[in-house]
Amino acid sequence: MARAHRSARREARFARLGGYLLSKCVAARHRGSEKDFYDLAYVLLHNRSGGPKEAAEEIQGGDLRPAVGELRSTLIEVRERYRTPNSVGSSAYATQMLHIEPDLNEAELRADAVAAIGEFIDALDGSHARSG
Repeated sequence: MARAHRSARREARFARLGGYLLSKCVAARHRGSEKDFYDLAYVLLHNRSGGPKEAAEEIQGGDLRPAVGELRSTLIEVRERYRTPNSVGSSAYATQMLHIEPDLNEAELRADAVAAIGEFIDALDGSHARSG
């Protein structure tokens, strides 16, 4: 006996780059797992917008702009977790990358994470300060 074909429709919502990055900032602050630190730095370094500054500009140019001010304390805390190459966020990013690509230079990975987070938050701060 042939079964009747039923179709089902499902909707799925996906966060754009800005939503993803801001939610990763919240996760890095509150949950603080190695994967959160890795994901945040990795996406800032390898996003299709071009890099950390461009990702911040995308946030400031979109509907998430008001969230930047609301997340001020989160952004300050995240910056602290990547302040130096030996900070928890920078270390976690390097550790995770070395699991994936063991031949990479750990010191460079740590420095890349520091630079990416700093550039991202500086760009968010600068745009937010100019906008009021």
